[in-house]
Amino acid sequence: MDINDLIDDLREQADDLVHNKPHVFVTVIFIVALFLVGLVILLIQTTPKKAKPKQQIEFIADAPIMIPDEPNVEKNYYQYRTTPERWSRSDLENWFTYPDDNTMKQIEKSNDNIVDEITGVAQ
Repeated sequence: MDINDLIDDLREQADDLVHNKPHVFVTVIFIVALFLVGLVILLIQTTPKKAKPKQQIEFIADAPIMIPDEPNVEKNYYQYRTTPERWSRSDLENWFTYPDDNTMKQIEKSNDNIVDEITGVAQ
């Protein structure tokens, strides 16, 4: 057998498969296509991403806050970098809520449990 006979034999088998058994041919083509798609997806997923160079910015504690220029941003929302040492009376009334008796009892019970766990191990 020489190469030409082998090639002719393969052509006849392929022609037979395409014309006499089209369902098998379509199934084989579909499986090969799925394999190739899977191989392409695998190659895309496993290729390493290019690392973007990180921009090094020196931190300055007293630098002004950079507020984005957008219409949705409320200018009064941003806090100052230097906060006062004590709250003013109006801040206290506006933001601080005194805990009620139930909350204090829950906090006391939680703290007692923590102390019991710590001292229980030491005994």
